Amino acid sequence: MVACISSELDEMFSGGKVEKVLQPEKDEIDLIIRANGKSSRLVISASSNFPRICVTSQAKENPLKAMTMCMLLRKHLTSSRVVSVRQCAFERVVRLEFDSGDEMGFRSRYSLYLEIMGRNSNMIFCDKDEKILAAIRTSDLTSSTQRKVIQGFVYELPDKQDKTDTHTVSESDIVRILSEEDENAPAAKTITVRFSGYSMLTAGELVRSVSSDPSARLKECDLSMLANKMKELDERVREKRIAPCLIYRQDESVPFEYSFMDIKQYGDRAYSVGCDTVSEAIDKYFCDRDKSERIRQHVNDISTVLKNARTRLVKKIALQTQDLADCEKAESLRNYGDLIMQELYKIKRGDGSVTAVDYTADGYPEVTVPLDKLLTPSQNAQKYYKEFAKKKTAKLKLTEQIELAKKELEYVESVSDALSRVSSSVEIDEIRDELHKAGYGKGSASLRLREKSKRVRPAELVSPSGYKVYMGKNNLQNDYVTTVVGEKFDYWFHIKNYPGSHVLLVTNGEEPPAEDFTFCAELAAFYSKAGDGANAAVDYTYIKNVKKPAGSHPGYVTYDKYYTAYVKPADHLNKSGN
Repeated sequence: MVACISSELDEMFSGGKVEKVLQPEKDEIDLIIRANGKSSRLVISASSNFPRICVTSQAKENPLKAMTMCMLLRKHLTSSRVVSVRQCAFERVVRLEFDSGDEMGFRSRYSLYLEIMGRNSNMIFCDKDEKILAAIRTSDLTSSTQRKVIQGFVYELPDKQDKTDTHTVSESDIVRILSEEDENAPAAKTITVRFSGYSMLTAGELVRSVSSDPSARLKECDLSMLANKMKELDERVREKRIAPCLIYRQDESVPFEYSFMDIKQYGDRAYSVGCDTVSEAIDKYFCDRDKSERIRQHVNDISTVLKNARTRLVKKIALQTQDLADCEKAESLRNYGDLIMQELYKIKRGDGSVTAVDYTADGYPEVTVPLDKLLTPSQNAQKYYKEFAKKKTAKLKLTEQIELAKKELEYVESVSDALSRVSSSVEIDEIRDELHKAGYGKGSASLRLREKSKRVRPAELVSPSGYKVYMGKNNLQNDYVTTVVGEKFDYWFHIKNYPGSHVLLVTNGEEPPAEDFTFCAELAAFYSKAGDGANAAVDYTYIKNVKKPAGSHPGYVTYDKYYTAYVKPADHLNKSGN
């Protein structure tokens, strides 16, 4: 793949002019290059997770202050010409050579090396004498490795692996090398170990082409045929007869592999989507995975906040419920006071208790009332009356606090439900902004993100009969759909007794057909916490019957005069291509 992308970029950018140098990430450089009458963005990333070089359509935001390497590259490469883009020695190293001029008009050559080596990936900038001017990752003099990446040192390619370049040997040589290996060894693994430039995906596809099984062992393969396929592949790459593609697992929207050739080894478990260029395949693959990974990381951060809030609220409700149960004993305290007053004439100061007949209880039982020996009889009665009054007040407060805590827990669950369905950074920003305003999190979201999230973007669909349908995917969007978009005779849908999306059917004063109601109910059922149920209850009513209490959390509403439909959840949002 490195050979393919190097050849493609060389053809695309040779002679092109570097217009801008950007560094959106600490391990990524973006070059805006004008060639063949248009400007393109070349991303060069030495990321540990997603190292790559390709043309991209994705423009990231740059830091306000340029990093050191970015300033150095701007100094030497701005307005320079791209001389070539080459793969080094059939290894995972790409060299970009530039012709640049200084203020005095003197020309000089510079090289930018990208080493695509997983977590050891690096980007190294060198002068015409191959002396290192800067690098994303540098070593030091005390490093045990022989190869030093230090400013001022001469650049050396990574240590060569003991592998054979298939371009330099014949088919018979390949057969001989394979024959020397253990015949029980996996053929694909052997190819990647003994020959340079082969990934497990490509090697597996070659093995599949001669044995129908990508995991076949050497003894199960026709080695002569396998060697022939390997030489054919060399020729295809050299002649640029390639077919870039992305490979997806069934029912997944993020590719899990990319290749310069058609991949058939996964059978019915996956399918491939062709791309026009190698750059397009690499860009799509890494952008989708990078987006998915960033969303996962941000979701995990917010999930931790919600998890802690949920734990705190559940514990709070349990403790307050226990305190409320204790308050239920308040009546016995008042009764103790009444019994003391009833027997006041025979109680002396210093008595530890008094036994009295309770004429208010069935059967007139005798009750023993504990007394404080240091208090007078009257003071003992007043003590019980005060404790009764305190418990009574506490009961009212606790009942109110428990109800508030339950509503807060319901709100946290609704945010958690919305978080489980986010598909973009904008939606994450909206949820983060919502939680920040609700008092959750550290308030670390920047003003820029909070301002950006004010522009709420609910999902828009069209019903089977052509009516507009709006759906909120988080509480801010739910509020917008219900309180801003909805007119009084539009229909509002929500899953019954669960957190979920607000769905609005815009009727324009008309009465839509039954299929439109089913469409909206299925949508509301799917985008809810009960979305995986076989049969879900969805309430629907006119928007005029939906009220938002003053001061309530985003997404919280009350409603009456509603109907309930029982439907099977359906994801009409993604089916419609939104």
